[in-house]
Amino acid sequence: MKKLLLILLCLPMIGFGQDDDMINLQNEVNEINYRMDKHSKQYFSGVKVSLIGLGATLVGVAAVVNPLTYVGGGIILVGNIMIINSHKWFKLKSKQPYDRVQLDEIETSDWLRKNKDKSSRVIKRKTQLDNLLREGAISQEDYNNAVEDLQKFD
Repeated sequence: MKKLLLILLCLPMIGFGQDDDMINLQNEVNEINYRMDKHSKQYFSGVKVSLIGLGATLVGVAAVVNPLTYVGGGIILVGNIMIINSHKWFKLKSKQPYDRVQLDEIETSDWLRKNKDKSSRVIKRKTQLDNLLREGAISQEDYNNAVEDLQKFD
């Protein structure tokens, strides 16, 4: 009975305490996959049209039929325009990318003074610093200094 009571009391707190960062990142990944799929379909359609135009041009040149050569050249041009236009799917939307706090933009102590819930903010800041160090955005010395500043607030 105590285990059931513990589960019923703790499970809602654990469930509601989760951030939606993972959901946001998954949505961004799905959007990127959608745009890549659209790009590849349009790109390969352009390649097919260009190859058909190349074939028509080669037949027109071999048979010495000028209109077929001109039409084939036009089809090649349309295919190349489709290929170039396929890059529009790589444009970013107006929304901001995943928000990261850079070390050089905000000093650690100032950042912590502005936030009310210090313990969870310290943990999030340490995670951000770990990610910045892993990506090479900050040096080991900057990381160590920032972690020392964070230990004052623990």
